[in-house]
Amino acid sequence: MSELYKIIAASLCVAFIACAKPPTEKLQQAESAVETTREGGQRYAQDEFQALERKLADARTEVAAQNDKTLGRDFGNAEKLLDEVIADAQKITPVIEQRKMEEKTKATQALEAARELTTKVRSLYENLGSQDATILSDYRGRVEGLNAELTTIQSAIEGGDFVEAAQHSTAVQQKAQALLGDLERIANTPNEEAPPGTEGEPGKPTPL
Repeated sequence: MSELYKIIAASLCVAFIACAKPPTEKLQQAESAVETTREGGQRYAQDEFQALERKLADARTEVAAQNDKTLGRDFGNAEKLLDEVIADAQKITPVIEQRKMEEKTKATQALEAARELTTKVRSLYENLGSQDATILSDYRGRVEGLNAELTTIQSAIEGGDFVEAAQHSTAVQQKAQALLGDLERIANTPNEEAPPGTEGEPGKPTPL
């Protein structure tokens, strides 16, 4: 009888293994965890998020491989990977928030620097314009363009796009510095009536 019991027990064990169910609920939890971190991860923690996606892909592959088996299904490794995905997603969340705040600080500082330069440009522009009306017409577009870009950068910061805001602020600083140089050359040129049209001469706008 003991042998019969062993055979029955073995048969039940095989049947149990063959009928093992895939970890569908845990897979959904892992997928949800990855999606929750997607936006911030792709922007502020690219390496960590890519590793998270690779591990989720490995877990999906393992689940599919076990599903294809007729006998001997074992979802233990798949469940282990899914548990790691969920845990890693929780770990990456504070990393994203920290880096997000760092980028916000950089963007805010870059915008402030761009504003200071733009203020200098406008002050000199208005001062020269009060002496020569042609200055107002020749440089109005570039000065107003700087102000418009500052507004765009502020909107980017308010929308949470800190990396783009910082890069745009740097570009505005470069434009403002070039324009300030043009205006300072005019200010230092005696009896300047209008910006000459020859490159290298005082008052010629610097191409951007």
